[in-house]
Amino acid sequence: MGFLFRKLALLTFLVGALGLGAGTAYVQMLAADLPELTSLKDYSPPVVSNVYDRNGALLGRYFKERRTVIPFEHIPKHLVNAFLAAEDAAFFKHHGIDYLAVLKAGLNEIKYRFVGGKRRGGSTITQQTAKTFFLSPERTYTRKIKEMLLAKRIEENLSKEEILHLYLNQIYFGKGAYGVEQAALTYYGTSARDITLGQAAVLASIPKSPSRINPHANPERVRERRQYVLEQMLGHNMISQDDFESAQTEPIRHQVPSHPYLGSAPYFTEEVRRQLKKIEDLDKLTEGGYQIFTSLDAKLQLAANESLLSGLEALEQRRGWSGPVLRPDANERQRLSQLLEKDRKDRFGSPNESKQLIWDLTQLNRSQLRLPLAQAQRAIQTATMEPKMRLVLPVSEVSDKDRTVYLNLGSREGLMTYSGFKWAKTKTNRNADHPSHILRKGDLVYVQLVKAKGYRGFPEFRLLQVPKAQGALVAIDPHSREVLALVGGYNFEISKFNRATQAKRQPGSALKPFLYALALAQKKATPATTITDAPRVYVDPETGEKWQPSNSNQTFRGDISLRRCLARSINTCSIEILDRLVSMKDFLNFAEILGLHSEETPFPRNLSIALGTPEITLIQLVNAFAIFPAQGQYQPVSLIQKIKQPQGPSMELPTQPPVEALSPSVTFLMNNLLEEVVKNGTAQGAKQLGRPVAGKTGTTNESRSAWFVGYTPDLVTGVYVGMDDNTTLGKNEYGSRAALPIWRSFMKAATEGTENVAFPQPQEGVLKRIIHKESGLLADLSNTPASQGGAWNTGDQKPASVLSGLLNQVFEQLQPKSQALPDAGIHEEGYSIQNRNQAEEPYYTGHKALPENAYIEYFLEGTEPQKLHSQLPPPPLEMLEGSGFAP
Repeated sequence: MGFLFRKLALLTFLVGALGLGAGTAYVQMLAADLPELTSLKDYSPPVVSNVYDRNGALLGRYFKERRTVIPFEHIPKHLVNAFLAAEDAAFFKHHGIDYLAVLKAGLNEIKYRFVGGKRRGGSTITQQTAKTFFLSPERTYTRKIKEMLLAKRIEENLSKEEILHLYLNQIYFGKGAYGVEQAALTYYGTSARDITLGQAAVLASIPKSPSRINPHANPERVRERRQYVLEQMLGHNMISQDDFESAQTEPIRHQVPSHPYLGSAPYFTEEVRRQLKKIEDLDKLTEGGYQIFTSLDAKLQLAANESLLSGLEALEQRRGWSGPVLRPDANERQRLSQLLEKDRKDRFGSPNESKQLIWDLTQLNRSQLRLPLAQAQRAIQTATMEPKMRLVLPVSEVSDKDRTVYLNLGSREGLMTYSGFKWAKTKTNRNADHPSHILRKGDLVYVQLVKAKGYRGFPEFRLLQVPKAQGALVAIDPHSREVLALVGGYNFEISKFNRATQAKRQPGSALKPFLYALALAQKKATPATTITDAPRVYVDPETGEKWQPSNSNQTFRGDISLRRCLARSINTCSIEILDRLVSMKDFLNFAEILGLHSEETPFPRNLSIALGTPEITLIQLVNAFAIFPAQGQYQPVSLIQKIKQPQGPSMELPTQPPVEALSPSVTFLMNNLLEEVVKNGTAQGAKQLGRPVAGKTGTTNESRSAWFVGYTPDLVTGVYVGMDDNTTLGKNEYGSRAALPIWRSFMKAATEGTENVAFPQPQEGVLKRIIHKESGLLADLSNTPASQGGAWNTGDQKPASVLSGLLNQVFEQLQPKSQALPDAGIHEEGYSIQNRNQAEEPYYTGHKALPENAYIEYFLEGTEPQKLHSQLPPPPLEMLEGSGFAP
């Protein structure tokens, strides 16, 4: 028996020694494979790069991990103690591993595997630091051994304070926040150095489970965890009883003041990011802590956002009501009710929670309703009530009697009155008087906050539906070419495609002004040049193909001046200019100078480009229009002013010097012509701005794209509206209806309180001439009596030679001796065009000096009135029928 026992003991010893040797060899193998600690000694984690507007307001952030490193000496002691109490009270006593805690965790793991219950960890802060920096989150024995070995190494190479500095700046706190500084800013709107004891206990509670234990997701669970942390702090003599009791009374959630402009320009900041990636010297943009100062004006950006969104929503309303965001069936409705009740208790259960925090169910869809409640709950977001905010809310009740729809906000109730949903119509209910015809209890609806305290004191909303159409808005300073506002679509989260910089679409008639400008610049035409607007068949000189263009309303006007051609956007006039006056080569060269015709957006070589068939981006078109208020100077747009590096000097980006694309005298004529488009043409909706405005509408075939680009002397803004699949916007959705109201809304906000500035006049090179309406040639005034008797002071000169000389000399020759003419102005066919400096217009509206069949027009020096006669054969008779020209 003793021999057997000795044999068994020897065998046990050998097996144990073999196991120990194998274990030691395995541990040594793992130790040999451990990473170096260089990344800890030279701690340089990914940090946020911030994007600012021209006035220093925060617009956006680029980050791999949203982190701001705070030095350990700036972290208050009670915040450090809160983490020690929550995670590792013996931190300053052990050397990386708390063996007693490891033993307890091991015994608990055995219990968990065979009996069940909750798992508990035994990792020290040093071990957690090792895992965070070097290891994966998987639960394996190999990973645990590596973690312990690394913890020992870390303790041998770093001080306790250095380890805490790494830990507190590295860990994740949920809501995209890494490190205690960003966590404090995210949940309490303050720096970690100013955090209170109660807030410190909350932050120390979060890393255990950031997605489930945070003030936004479940304040009651956080309250329980905070209680535990404070009790641990009290038990380890880190705080007094008074401190303990005082900290418990602090609210779990805090109303964090948001940056007013943060996230307001996502399409712009993404375009800035794309441009920055092209800079070779700019490494690790999302990690390097750069400060990027841009050209954007944040206040104008907010106005641009609201103008575009409201305009697209108005277009969608014209298309008709298509139903709620989600209409659950009976089972889904019951499931939704359970989900919302659970979330309401979790988020809003405490009576002292802020009523400003409300639900936003934008991310909740039908498939998520089928998930377990805990998983489905992750799709429910919260938002702080802000003016004009848009979100998705559940309908809690529908009252036909009160014509009111009640909404469940989570923390409180809201409503929609009849005025907020009366636009919604169905085939069976054309007036929407009964809200039950359009909405039901349990529907999820897309709404906008109208008043925080509206009808009966409730938050009041209006009904929306997400537009199918998309759009873009770009506003630039014509003198610096800096982009002041840019919106690339309805919702960046839904679609990141930037329709301001990436969508290539036909601009239609919005391209015509550049053709007119080139004809004027080459002195091939004047504003008074008469063109015959009639049906014709063209043979394209480039392709040899025959083409029969028409006007948008399928009518023709006969002889018409160039001024009225542009104001009325006559297609045949533009084709005549390109076909008869301006060569294809010259126009393509001109378009290339303006950044329109390029490798990315090549123009086709056919006459259709006169009608705006080339595909270009909105930002290209807006920048090209800027040559008119900029007196002919062209320069590429600019989005970035400077970049401040974490170390080293600021980076100033190179800029291209301006080039003269047109002379000031030509741009003066174009400004005047495009003012006429606003005053008496297709863009009369822009007159409401109440200041000098010029611009041009554009609409493509079947209303696939609608455009308006308009400007004042100091601001150029363009709007594009269209479907992403390039289908029609709908009947009568022209540039003047779909795009111009968006432009007008933005420009009213952008110009409010600014000086009413007029378009610049050239010092020389422009004449005024008196033109005969019917012929389009110089008027013969030799037999025309002046208003106060006598004849015009024309001597014995013929009309063509009478009107020579500079601008002021013309009127010295033409005016009656006793009558002083105003400085400038044009009178054509019964309507008046006032120049910017003209306070009143007695001469042109009521004075009898000019005959009724004459008007005053601007000319470039060296040009004469002309009538462009067609050299083409007459069109077939069938083309003339119905046109007003058929015999």
